[in-house]
Amino acid sequence: MTSSKYRDFLYPCNLRIKISPDFSESLIGNLKEFINLAFDSFFYNIFVSNWLIDLNNLMNFRRKEPKAETIKLNETILLYPTDLFYDSLKEMQKFHYLSAIDLGITHLPLYSSTEKNLIFLYGEAHFNRKCAVVSTYSLRDFQSIIAKKHTLIEKRIVKESIHEIGHLILGISHCINPDCVMNYSTNLEKVDNKQVFLCDSCHEKLEVIRGNYNF
Repeated sequence: MTSSKYRDFLYPCNLRIKISPDFSESLIGNLKEFINLAFDSFFYNIFVSNWLIDLNNLMNFRRKEPKAETIKLNETILLYPTDLFYDSLKEMQKFHYLSAIDLGITHLPLYSSTEKNLIFLYGEAHFNRKCAVVSTYSLRDFQSIIAKKHTLIEKRIVKESIHEIGHLILGISHCINPDCVMNYSTNLEKVDNKQVFLCDSCHEKLEVIRGNYNF
C-alpha cells in the first residue's frame, strides 16, 4: 500500500477490463457473467477491450530474474513488476472521467512491486489506485496445457479476477474460508478447490459497503 492520495471513489461505478487480444470470447463472457453475479449492482457496465502493451518498454523496465531455489527453470524467464501494469492502466484512465475500477489480464509473469519475495503472482490489486492485474502465466500448469483443458484455465482466470476485484472493493484482507473466492491461494489446487463466489461473511461486508453508498 502507498500513502498517495487519490480522488474519492463512488459506488456503483464502471468496471474496465483490459485483456490481451488472444483470449477467447468464452472467457470474456464468463468474466462478465460471474463478476456481475459476485458483485451484483456494484457495476453500471463492464467494458472489455484489448490491452496492447509496449513490450519494448517492458523489457527495459525493472525486469528481474527469479531467484527462488524451489523454482527450476530450463531457460531464463523475465518477470515484470506489477507497478508497470498499474501505470499502464492509470495512463488509460486519464482519458476517462467516470468513476471506474480497472482490471488488466496478461500472459506475462509478474512479481510484486511492494513485496519483492512474491514472484510468479496469480494477481495483485492496488487498493488506493483502484486497479488490479491478473497473470495467466502461473494459472496454466503442464497437465492442463497438454490436455488442452481450456475450460479449467478459464475458471482459474475468472476466480482470480474476482479475487482481485474483491480486494479493490473490500480491502486488502484475505478470507480464511477455503471455499471463498477471497481466500489466498498458494497453489493451483487451492485455486481449483475454492468457489467462484464470496462466502456469507464476505458478502455481508459487501452489503455494508452497499449500505454506506446507499444503493
